[in-house]
Amino acid sequence: MALRVSGIAMISLAVIAIGCSKKTQVQSPKEPVEIEKKVASAEAVATTSTAPHAQVKSAAVPLDDRCRPIAKADSGLPVIATGKNLVLTKLMKPCITLDGRRGAEKESSYLAMGFPCTGGSGRLEIKGRYHNPNMVTILFGTDCPMATSSKDQAESVLAQALSLPSDMRLAQVTPFVVQYWEIPGMSDADVGFGVELRSSAAREGLWRKLQQQESVRVRLYGRENNWAQGEHFFQVDADVKLTARTSFTMQVVQISALKKDEILKVRERCESLEPRRNCRAVF
Repeated sequence: MALRVSGIAMISLAVIAIGCSKKTQVQSPKEPVEIEKKVASAEAVATTSTAPHAQVKSAAVPLDDRCRPIAKADSGLPVIATGKNLVLTKLMKPCITLDGRRGAEKESSYLAMGFPCTGGSGRLEIKGRYHNPNMVTILFGTDCPMATSSKDQAESVLAQALSLPSDMRLAQVTPFVVQYWEIPGMSDADVGFGVELRSSAAREGLWRKLQQQESVRVRLYGRENNWAQGEHFFQVDADVKLTARTSFTMQVVQISALKKDEILKVRERCESLEPRRNCRAVF
């Protein structure tokens, strides 16, 4: 009987031992698994942070930081510096901010346009007698001095007038090219850069006013004289005044960048002139 009890006890101990062994085998790997998970997680973080695309993303400058709004350009280009005889015509690196405003990238440059003869020294050609000429031609050549005599001066004027960022640089300032002209209230009109007082009303009325040191209004049409020519077509109302017997200065009164329908109307007036002019070359 004692032997039976002893055998049963030994069997029970063996079962308990086996159970404990299995339990230990199941539970013992927990710590290594958790460590492996932590190591894998750390490696994933390290891999992500050192991946090439991750570096590019972290190094990229947010759009808001690169693109700065130009308040005066909100309605588009060109931007006219009123009373300064200058127009901002092109941003070399234009952009749109995340909130939808027009602007330019940091340290970018721009182009501007000035107006010939606003710096004086415009030249007149007179056919016939001075006081009773057959025709007077007011020449608006691109070699005629502009009011802003240097690029640095033009940059300073535009930066102040248009509140441009201090690191923006004026790449080039080019003259306005007169391609067609009219004299308000007169029949005189033609293609070219020379405004001609041909009609009797112009020769007698306007020329007399000029001789009496009064200003005369002219209307000029044309484009910017650079490699980007053709982007904008301008109408410029200006006053001409003599500075000597055969020289003059021009004061810009109003500048407008014409829309397509407005350009078409000007072209129609040009094409109605007799004899016919080469209006196609202008428009």
